[in-house]
Amino acid sequence: MITVDFFSACYNKGKSPVYVLVGFGQLNNVGLYDPPNPTAFNQALANFTTMVKAYGNNSAVLGFIVGNEVNNPDTIASDSFWKNINILSEVVHKHAPGKLSILSCVDDSMQTVQAGEKNSNLTDLDVWGINSYRGNSLSNTANFDNLWNTFQSATQTSKRPLLLTEWGAPASSHKPNVSGTDGGELQFDTTTMNDLVDYVTGHYNDITFNAGTTTSNGGSSNPNASNWAAVGVGSCYFEWTDEWWKLDTYYSNINCPATKQQAGVSANAAFPGGWGDEESFGLNQITPDSSLCPPEKRTTPPGGGCPGPWNFTSNAPYPVDHLTLRTSGTTLRDLMAD
Repeated sequence: MITVDFFSACYNKGKSPVYVLVGFGQLNNVGLYDPPNPTAFNQALANFTTMVKAYGNNSAVLGFIVGNEVNNPDTIASDSFWKNINILSEVVHKHAPGKLSILSCVDDSMQTVQAGEKNSNLTDLDVWGINSYRGNSLSNTANFDNLWNTFQSATQTSKRPLLLTEWGAPASSHKPNVSGTDGGELQFDTTTMNDLVDYVTGHYNDITFNAGTTTSNGGSSNPNASNWAAVGVGSCYFEWTDEWWKLDTYYSNINCPATKQQAGVSANAAFPGGWGDEESFGLNQITPDSSLCPPEKRTTPPGGGCPGPWNFTSNAPYPVDHLTLRTSGTTLRDLMAD
């Protein structure tokens, strides 16, 4: 459970507050909907309702994510899916008046948005969230292409706004330029970081050009002006810090894999380093505390991995990782300050 102290620190008594979108892991399980599982959904609904009641009146809470990446061709074609998303949105409005309900979707070129907008069961959703990784780091294509105007076309009736609930790119490349299984190792080089800075700058500018408050496409200063639409209400960069556990299953032969940053196995030419390295998307790089997973606590899979984050022997958390802000992080910070 989230502590009230966390929310208090975010809200900061209203001085330069950080507003929180609260997710709920149980709702991110596509197994609730594909195929429909009413028993599992009702259990998730009850737990979600309890959480909304607990945190809905907190000043730091902007809204609640009623599902993350549960959209696929089967779910969006189902009436029961949209009914359930609407039920979750109703919970938000009932127990957290004034807070937003947001469905965070895989970017499928508006198939989900179009299906939801046409479904009469979806009446209470406030905001469409899209996790989008379009574009690259080149000057004319460091943007989200036609995301904006196609979204506008899909939402002509409801006028629901768009929140980018994920965007970003890894800070890493590979040496040699092959996947982890073939001998590739992560590297963090200047060329990749320079390209990532261009990626972040271009995409952030594209977000601001398409904010709901804009009245023109930005003209020659906007390389994506032809796709302009004033539909955006913000974005969430993915992500704050690297996550060294993301590929633990893939590297299960390694002892305590979460203590080593692993190379991804999927090439992606659109990203600055050419790979979708899931453990390296952070604005911050990690230097782990050595006591987080001391050798004597490690076990060989499948028996288990790292003991953290909670030390049950001392009934206290293990030390927090040390974070160092990357150049991509200072770039985004400075862009947001403008």
